[in-house]
Amino acid sequence: MKYLLILLLPFTMFSQNFNSEMSRYGKLGDNKLNRRNVLKDVVCSRYYHKDYVYSVIDGKKTLIKFDAYSDMMEPKFGPGYLPYSNKLKLLLDQNETWIAFNNKWFRLIFEDKELTYLLKPTVEYVKAKKAEEGYGGNEPAKFVMKERYYVLENGILKKLKKKEVKKLGLLKILSK
Repeated sequence: MKYLLILLLPFTMFSQNFNSEMSRYGKLGDNKLNRRNVLKDVVCSRYYHKDYVYSVIDGKKTLIKFDAYSDMMEPKFGPGYLPYSNKLKLLLDQNETWIAFNNKWFRLIFEDKELTYLLKPTVEYVKAKKAEEGYGGNEPAKFVMKERYYVLENGILKKLKKKEVKKLGLLKILSK
């Protein structure tokens, strides 16, 4: 009997460790760096639109929103739409036009004879930070939205400076 216990001891220790890992991380194979676990506790949104908006794609009315983190138009059901051609245009919610250029989605602000003014929303992932001292709190991971403005002239995309954006009144046009 004593020898049987000595033989079974390593197996019982392994099964306890195995069970605790299962309860902590869900199913076997999950780890702390699993994408779903990492993005679950992130503050703010990766989407440009708060809610899904209507668009017509291939003759069908579809609910869609822009995922600024992965640069993809994401429908409520089905796979996302990548900007694979410079001829793609989407009209969202009857007031927002999005165009594809150089395999990226841009929101069309307005067109003027030879110039096209565009907005490129991007989202950056900022890792969580632990408090350096005992007085401050930890900062959770978050998505930070950044908006960059461009002008498209004769097939060349040029980034606009903040002063140019204010001078042209692009922010006022977007807020309407």
